[in-house]
Amino acid sequence: MKSYMNKQNQSILFYTFLVIGVFIRIYIIAQPSEIILDRWGSDDMFYYSQIAGHFLDKGFLTFDGINPGTGVQPLFFLVLVPFGKLLLNDFENSIRILLIVITFFNVITAFFMRSVLSMFSNNSLFGTISASLFIVHPKILSVCFQGTEGGLSMMVFVLLIFVWYRFFIEKKKIIVSSLFFAVCILVRLDFSLLIFGLSLISLIRKEVSIRQLFQASILPVVFLGGWLVFLYTQSFSFFPDSGAAKKLHSAFIFEEQLGNQTIKKSFVIVENLIKICTLPFRAEKQISITTFLLLVIGFYSMFKNKQMSRNKLFTGIFLPFLAASIFYTIVLIALLVYFREWYGVSLFILFIISITFLVIEGMKQLKMAKYTFLILFLLTICWWIEANHYPRNYLHREQYQVLDWTLENIPPGTRIGAFNSGFYGSYLGDKYTVINLDGLVNHAALESLKNKTLYQYVSEEKIEVIIDFTGSIQFYSNLGGMNLMDNLKTLKEYNLDQSESNLLGIYSVRRR
Repeated sequence: MKSYMNKQNQSILFYTFLVIGVFIRIYIIAQPSEIILDRWGSDDMFYYSQIAGHFLDKGFLTFDGINPGTGVQPLFFLVLVPFGKLLLNDFENSIRILLIVITFFNVITAFFMRSVLSMFSNNSLFGTISASLFIVHPKILSVCFQGTEGGLSMMVFVLLIFVWYRFFIEKKKIIVSSLFFAVCILVRLDFSLLIFGLSLISLIRKEVSIRQLFQASILPVVFLGGWLVFLYTQSFSFFPDSGAAKKLHSAFIFEEQLGNQTIKKSFVIVENLIKICTLPFRAEKQISITTFLLLVIGFYSMFKNKQMSRNKLFTGIFLPFLAASIFYTIVLIALLVYFREWYGVSLFILFIISITFLVIEGMKQLKMAKYTFLILFLLTICWWIEANHYPRNYLHREQYQVLDWTLENIPPGTRIGAFNSGFYGSYLGDKYTVINLDGLVNHAALESLKNKTLYQYVSEEKIEVIIDFTGSIQFYSNLGGMNLMDNLKTLKEYNLDQSESNLLGIYSVRRR
């Protein structure tokens, strides 16, 4: 296998798949925005674009230009700030700039994967195959193209593998390691749980000492403390609004709708843990048959070979990082209950590493090394056939119709409230003030939900119109008390799937 895939052939393999992966991304980015958002994107991507734009303009964290809100992860937000003027109130620019930035992170991640995994496996082919599969896998593209910090998180996780073992475990550069761990926490604050899990595992394995962990934790604590102090200056709260809002929403579901039944809550937590752990095994929306068959063939080859227990990359890196990732995921889901796909970025990288093990072992056993390029190409085609057969759905065409109706019928300057407000704010923001009401990026709205004064807050903010799904409005009306739903008058409604349970509409707010 090594004799066939020499350095030159490996480079041809890697750059071919890199070009394919980049071409797919460019093709998506070149589509009309309505086609892009039918499948890619998320409401949160527009939270980032609006907050980055307003920060450059206003000097503080705000989604609507008025109310402070701290629902962003630090480093990805800072990456977007220089593009703020292009992002603010421009959903077309926001989509393309965010996806281009994410494509850049994906490409850099592929190069890092090739280098880092080649180094630790002592096999350049391992790094080449891993990087090639990473850049073309449809589910990884889908998660990154939801427009949040997922692409940056994947890049940093690959670097974490390198820094943890090359600089930290081998005790070469404690200060550099500490600085990088601080950067990890700024990518996602909950990455502190991941690093804690790695530290605990390394302590048990006697790879590090308590003193070494203390030295390495100084800069992360300083950076984390600095960001929390900054959050306090924005909203007089050390806890990010996004996390606080998600906990509040989840608590209401269990305490009010399920009667605070611990068994039901535990069941939902376990269900969500299973869902997030199965994400890497999906082509996009559904479990991948191609991946399943590859697992069967690969695991059979691995057990037959019986050499994995002696593989340094498997025992020294994959297993401890997998254990730390599972710990991190369990704690995060237990705290929030709720999850988003980009919370599982470490699982996606570990999935690619495991798939690479299986591909290499399978080709060895089947004596198909000379068909490496063809096998990877067929894998890519099969994954994308499955992904296109069961694609992810994001925005419906009716959501554009609702916003276009608003532009034609609602006077400019009107204050509009929305719970799922990211896209609406970006689309309407240059003519209206769109105010977030679910509290993810609006601290005042979060406090009104906590205090059961949502309708009072809507009145005080002089919000005249609310745009959202009827189900969302009803949920937050119940959560926020004072019966907001009963004080709304229907202006226009659209039915997304011909059922009363999926109405999307525009409602005027009655004044008392």
